[in-house]
Amino acid sequence: MPRNGDALSSIHNRLLSRLKPKQLDRLHPDLEPVHLQVKAILHERGSRLEHAYFPQSGMVSFVIPLKDGDAVEVGTVGSEGMVGIGLLVGAERGLHEAMVQIEGEALRIPAAKLTAAVEEDSLLRLHLGRYLECFRLQVAQTA
Repeated sequence: MPRNGDALSSIHNRLLSRLKPKQLDRLHPDLEPVHLQVKAILHERGSRLEHAYFPQSGMVSFVIPLKDGDAVEVGTVGSEGMVGIGLLVGAERGLHEAMVQIEGEALRIPAAKLTAAVEEDSLLRLHLGRYLECFRLQVAQTA
């Protein structure tokens, strides 16, 4: 990915693209482009959150598997948000399964790197925390 001024032109995730340059520069060295393949599981319910994902394209569903083998979709995220929001509040394990529904691309960051950046940078914490509240509202409306 290009640096600084060119970095925003290569970032198609709206959550990341709205960061101030200082916050984006903090995350940039640890962001890794990855392909999101349909039906890929980014994390399972109860599993350790190893990475956060910022989709650039495609869509990820958050589902809760039921005892009878079915699953209930409780939310979705695309290029407006992120997967791994629990990391923003100190969660280490996923509360739901994150499964790719529409193939695309994402920027992935190790959980420890995102957690450290959020702890050290109050503006980054505020920006990503606002998204967390928006996501909670989406889930409430879905329910």
